[in-house]
Amino acid sequence: MAPELLTPRPACKARPDASAFLESALAWNLLKDRLEHDGIVLPTVTPRQVIRQAFHAKLIQDGDTWIAMLTDRNLMSHTYDFATFDAVIDRIQHRYLAILGELYERLSLEAMEQ
Repeated sequence: MAPELLTPRPACKARPDASAFLESALAWNLLKDRLEHDGIVLPTVTPRQVIRQAFHAKLIQDGDTWIAMLTDRNLMSHTYDFATFDAVIDRIQHRYLAILGELYERLSLEAMEQ
């Protein structure tokens, strides 16, 4: 057995991964609902299509980072490599949580204005 497999991994490392990707799933569904509320109906509803349309509708600013988050979410469901895991955790902490926070801020401000 490889020595790195015997090294205990802190349980807290898995939490940012799971919660950020849960939040990303909730976020793209929220974007889908918002697009529909605004009268934009997608012919095919996939996370990637919703993200692209939300970017075009200016609901989100950094479409590339949203797509990267989606790609990493899909990658993590089949990744057993600790280096890849650590790289994705770093992106979650330094990129993805920020864009999720931006969406929250935007929608919160809009809700308060109504």
